[in-house]
Amino acid sequence: MKNLNQLFFSRLVATHLFVHKSEHALECSLDIISTFTEKDFIFLVRRILGFISNETQLTSLTLSLLRVNEPEKRTYHLVKSVITDELAIDYPNYVRDEIKKRKDNIKNKRSNIARLYSEILDDIDSYTSSFTTLPRIKELEPPSLLVNAFQKEREKVSSRDNDLREESSFIFKMASKVILKAGIGSFYYNDFNEKGYSEPSYLHEFSSSYTLPRRYIMDNIGYEIGIVQFRCAKKETA
Repeated sequence: MKNLNQLFFSRLVATHLFVHKSEHALECSLDIISTFTEKDFIFLVRRILGFISNETQLTSLTLSLLRVNEPEKRTYHLVKSVITDELAIDYPNYVRDEIKKRKDNIKNKRSNIARLYSEILDDIDSYTSSFTTLPRIKELEPPSLLVNAFQKEREKVSSRDNDLREESSFIFKMASKVILKAGIGSFYYNDFNEKGYSEPSYLHEFSSSYTLPRRYIMDNIGYEIGIVQFRCAKKETA
């Protein structure tokens, strides 16, 4: 139960930081990871990849493993592997910018950590350059009719799911949904207190964005299978 509560609390903190666009980056506790073995680090990384879905927190948590004693022997290879084979595959632009920023802030350009960052940047650049240098194989692309049909069906399923959520929502049971098809605002007539028409409530623009992993876009089923495997990872099999 203690571990379960810690899991819920950790996910709550990560979600809060993401929703409120906090610039505070999560890092692994140095007091705890300083005594980790190789299996402990592998198990920790797998759980991080399974339960954290924000590129900022994924990168900061992974790079925080470099703060342990003798990182060249204990975590350098693991961190490089996770960055180049996992994070940079899904978020190449963000990860590259973050690694470059950290490298530029290092005073000793000949240090081991600077060399590690350079190797990671080279691997990311090699990966991103393949987007344009390698030819596209049309035979591997799904038929356009099938893609359009799948997209329409997915939109229908998403719309039905939203309707079901609204039916069970406490807010929608208390309030009525009014669809505005045109105009810049809305008002209502208060016949309960005989106050007449209300003051207009004007519409305002708003937007939100969320970065989706590249592998989720290319193969969402395969990506979800990988996430489940990370979440179910056991220390004994690390």
